[in-house]
Amino acid sequence: MLAKSDKRADERLPANAAIIFSYFSTENWHENPSVTLNLSAGGMCFESRHSVKPGADLYIRAGQNSETVAGNGKCVLLHASTLAEVKWCREQIREDGTSYRIGVKYL
Repeated sequence: MLAKSDKRADERLPANAAIIFSYFSTENWHENPSVTLNLSAGGMCFESRHSVKPGADLYIRAGQNSETVAGNGKCVLLHASTLAEVKWCREQIREDGTSYRIGVKYL
């Protein structure tokens, strides 16, 4: 059973794959390179230099190093491309500048 504070339906597995995302809108189309931190069957967490608004729909596609992530007898494949809803975005202060950790749920 999931902990009370953990709302995830699927186990997240560590990942380090290049992705590119954009708001799913022709008005705001701008490709942003990013890197995944973890993946699951229902979503992912990635890090970006760009913040995004919770509730926004993103178009996400795999970059050059797509990978399969395995853990605890399960495999999760990074989607070649997908639509996802931003569930949260948290600022991260790092020595090399500000970045954002972004959690999304696949649509």
